[in-house]
Amino acid sequence: MVRTKVLELARSVSAPPGPRRWLPTVLAAAVIVGVAAAIWFTWLDVVPRSDLKVFLKAGADVLHGRNPYPALDDPFLYSGRAFVYPVAAALPFVPLSPLPLGVADVQFFLISVGAVLLAARLAGVTDVRTIVFALLAASTLRSFQVGSFNALLMLGCVVGWRYRDQAVKVAAALAAVVVAKLFVVPLGGWLLITRRWRAAAYLAGMIAAVLGLGWLLGPLGLGDYRTLLEILSHHETGAGWSFQRLLVEYGAGKGTARLVSVVAALALVGAAWAWYRRSGQEVAVFAACIAGALLVSPIVWSHYFVLLIAPLLIAQVRWYVMTLFAVTSWLVAPPAAHQQISSFINGLTTWEQRGITAQLLVAGTVLAAALSAWWNTRAVARALVT
Repeated sequence: MVRTKVLELARSVSAPPGPRRWLPTVLAAAVIVGVAAAIWFTWLDVVPRSDLKVFLKAGADVLHGRNPYPALDDPFLYSGRAFVYPVAAALPFVPLSPLPLGVADVQFFLISVGAVLLAARLAGVTDVRTIVFALLAASTLRSFQVGSFNALLMLGCVVGWRYRDQAVKVAAALAAVVVAKLFVVPLGGWLLITRRWRAAAYLAGMIAAVLGLGWLLGPLGLGDYRTLLEILSHHETGAGWSFQRLLVEYGAGKGTARLVSVVAALALVGAAWAWYRRSGQEVAVFAACIAGALLVSPIVWSHYFVLLIAPLLIAQVRWYVMTLFAVTSWLVAPPAAHQQISSFINGLTTWEQRGITAQLLVAGTVLAAALSAWWNTRAVARALVT
């Protein structure tokens, strides 16, 4: 953040007068609009928005007082087309649910792209190349394709960081993220490690209140919802890109895989904590808590990796680091689009190799965020001295 302020001050002093001063901004906006249009016509027009349809149906069910959940003994529960989130996650889709699907589709795409742009803005990122490659990462494209709200959750993470010293605001931002995706609850560990006790207490209280009211007044109680998650985990752990699945593929039992994933997550957070105590780079802990949540979760789809973009933006990584993230995400799981591209990339490696690459992407994000923040701090210090 300090580096960005220094650069903005320097640009404001040396900026030429007149229309030329606004030319870079206009060109950057044109590039982003062009990239967004290319994404829509190249990648989104070929895939139905499966997650968005689920959320819109759940929003319509809530609007009309219907139960958005299937029966617990219904195989539809693990079909990938069932609403399996806390009932509060359906509320943001209530206003979109009465709209025609095509209109809702366009609006939600624009909202999702706007979430990435706003996250970059709040994180102080000004390099349009970084923003473009964040949009072109396979995980981001896949999130757009299925119509998931992971881009919004990534924005929520950045908002939490931006207002990390305001207890109510950071708690509200992170509570919204956790309620939508329960596996992200380890992010609360960042508040504990950095001794933001009041914010952590507010976060716990908000999560408990929202989830508790949903289970108490909603169509599914706590016991039934826990059963739903157990059924879902049993059927979907063997799919996706979770660390647990990778361990099982290499012969570990499910219990062992679960234990090893927890130990790996704790080790990663512990290493980030040690780095934070030595360097003062808090973003390392923030990144490690997000990465730890992905390591522990038994179900990880490729679009979940959008959450990793938050610490990269916050650390203000150079554009080529974001490019490396984007390229690696394509090697893990290319977005569904042109079959020739997907077949070529998937044909380069086995699933196990791509699974290892996925875990390297998770751990590498923590390392990249930590080193970038450290380097930026040193660069600003040198600039101020000279």
